[in-house]
Amino acid sequence: MTVEARDATGYVIRDLRWWDIEVVHRIEVDLFTIEPWSVGQFWNELAGVPETRDFFVAERSATVGEPGIVVGYACLATVGGTSDVQTIAVARDAQGRGVGRRLLSELLERAQRRGSHQVMLEVRAGNDVAVSLYRSVGFEEIHRRPNYYAPGVDAVVMELRTADAT
Repeated sequence: MTVEARDATGYVIRDLRWWDIEVVHRIEVDLFTIEPWSVGQFWNELAGVPETRDFFVAERSATVGEPGIVVGYACLATVGGTSDVQTIAVARDAQGRGVGRRLLSELLERAQRRGSHQVMLEVRAGNDVAVSLYRSVGFEEIHRRPNYYAPGVDAVVMELRTADAT
C-alpha cells in the first residue's frame, strides 16, 4: 500500500523504498549505538510479507522540485489482532519538531487499519522523551526486560489497547 500525505508540519509520510535504506541506516547507526539494525535487517523488513508489515519514512522537501530528505522512519509488524512497533526513529537534526509524534500517529493509524486491538513496543529504559511520547497517546508500561539492550540497559515493554479490545 503506497501512502503519501503531507501534513501541517510540511513532512511527507510515504512508504519506504529501497533507495531510502542507505540514509535510514545512517540515522539508525547515529541514534542506536547499541546493536543498530544492519543494512540487511532493513532489506529483510522491506522485503517482508506486505500483509504483515508497514515500513515508511518521514521526508521533508529540500526545495521545490528537489528530492525530499528522509528525516525519520518507522516499521510496524502485525499478526492477528496485535501490532508490534519494530522501530521508530527521527534524525537528530529533526528532533523536537513533531516528526516522532507524526510517525507514531501513522503507526497507530496503520495498526487500526489492519484490525489490531493491541499495539506493543519496547523502548530503552531512560529514554524519557520516547516514553513520554508513548504515554501521551495511551501506552502503558506492562513489563521490564532487564539487560535487554546491553548489560545494565533495560527495555520497557509498553502496550496500547484499543477501546474495543477485550
